Amino acid sequence: MYRIVSAEEALKVVKSNDRVYIQAAAAAPQVLVKALSARHEELRNVEVCQLHTEGVAPYANPELKDSFHVNSFFLEKM
Repeated sequence: MYRIVSAEEALKVVKSNDRVYIQAAAAAPQVLVKALSARHEELRNVEVCQLHTEGVAPYANPELKDSFHVNSFFLEKM
């Protein structure tokens, strides 16, 4: 059985030192991105993995560097 929860409640599963993947391009879930970033004071060293994303990315702001580490994937054609 599924139940609907708020973004804030859904993001409670993320803990310090976890790795989180943000879906690419326009599919980046802005409500979840904002809810995750809002938890910056209680989170440390969360790795945020992403391709190209569109929209806001407050987790990438320099002042949140202790909370989030951004790992962007880029492929280069050789």
